[in-house]
Amino acid sequence: MEEYQNTAISFNNDRYIAKLPWREDHQELPTNEFVTRNRTINVVKRLAREPNLLKMNGDISDQEKRGFIEKVSDDNIKSGDKIHYIPHHPVKKDSTTPIRIIQSGTLRRHVFSILNATLLKHLNGSQTELFNDLQRNLYVDNILSSVNTEQEALHYFRGSRDLLRQAGFNLRSWSSNSKNLRKSAENENVHDTDNVVKILGMRWNPVSDTIAFAEKARADIDTCYPQNVKF
Repeated sequence: MEEYQNTAISFNNDRYIAKLPWREDHQELPTNEFVTRNRTINVVKRLAREPNLLKMNGDISDQEKRGFIEKVSDDNIKSGDKIHYIPHHPVKKDSTTPIRIIQSGTLRRHVFSILNATLLKHLNGSQTELFNDLQRNLYVDNILSSVNTEQEALHYFRGSRDLLRQAGFNLRSWSSNSKNLRKSAENENVHDTDNVVKILGMRWNPVSDTIAFAEKARADIDTCYPQNVKF
């Protein structure tokens, strides 16, 4: 990650520019039409069950208009060329982007988040207590931290937002067991609207300040029947 931060991330016009990681000495990608076709069939079946996910088509059209993606006709494909497909699928999430398009490209080594790498590069620019706290408590693009008093929490809210604003980031979706901090976040339209916050597999209610684990359905042993298995 350090090499990527030093060579591919730059700061210009009050914001960071991060290039996509690219390896010049990579192996030729294989043809994966069969796998991609099966994944696409599964996505189509899911869209039939959940038609509200078709909203992602608006994102695809927007990406095409902005030049991020383009249609490739059969005329542009040479006979005998290896074609590597990157399938995609929609993911529902309780956030500012309720339906996201996830590209299913697989990176087997040196996996990291570009956003996370950019945030860490910015935070490495200073050794203040606030910088160190943000760096220590950063998980991908989420920050989970705690302080001893409400006054410290309000100072943390203001200081961290000002700090990341310098890099063009809007630190949002704030939640706290402090009523005053929640009110400050709401006034700036950066509050978390969910009553329960999801934290690494747990559920936190900031009003009652209680944490619980998500309940998972368990199989009923009485309804499970053994099968004959031959080796």
